[in-house]
Amino acid sequence: MNLFSRPHSLPPAHRSHHPRADFPGLPRSVPKAPDVCALGKQYGGWIADSPQARICEQTYGR
Repeated sequence: MNLFSRPHSLPPAHRSHHPRADFPGLPRSVPKAPDVCALGKQYGGWIADSPQARICEQTYGR
């Protein structure tokens, strides 16, 4: 018997017999990403025309 004459068979996929759960109260949409440049200016103490602020605005276009 040649080992390569038949393809290997895989076991059938395991299927759960549990009913699908609903998650009430979860939002249907993804929250909007924060303005990272504004966060840097507010919490990072960036001056409006600082190198950090310019790099952020050039990178993220804000």
